[in-house]
Amino acid sequence: MVWAWVFVLAALAGVAGYVFGRWRAPAPRGACPWRRPLLLVDGDAAHPPLAALAVACRLLPPGQPLPVLAPVRLPLSVPLDAPPGEETERVAGLLSRVERAAGDRGVVVRGHLCRGRTVRAVLRQKVEEIGADVVVLQGSMARLAELVPEVGGAQPLLVPERP
Repeated sequence: MVWAWVFVLAALAGVAGYVFGRWRAPAPRGACPWRRPLLLVDGDAAHPPLAALAVACRLLPPGQPLPVLAPVRLPLSVPLDAPPGEETERVAGLLSRVERAAGDRGVVVRGHLCRGRTVRAVLRQKVEEIGADVVVLQGSMARLAELVPEVGGAQPLLVPERP
């Protein structure tokens, strides 16, 4: 009698899972909901985000260049049209290391070195300009929470840092 109840409960759980869509077939291999990734290379990083670059390269359709955004934060005391300083050169060096790493993977990079007051403002502008549907970034959850409200229409994709 106990086995009958176990069978009935299992059948009900299966029906409920089917009805509510909890048990879905996995997506076909190679199917990706994103077609236009944008890699965010944060100027705070000392090293290029290689794990995020690998994910962005996998999301990228074949033959398409990978847009990479390297924002440079300018304090309020510096005008936006001021000549490039040390921070701009440091971020440009980081962007060139990402370009070399992507070239090793056979991916062409379209780098965007943008100056602004905040990363949020620069990111919002570039997402709209490029038409990106996913922003790939490497870092912590705190970094993601800092940027999520300003990603625009793109979905943020956080790649954890590897030790």
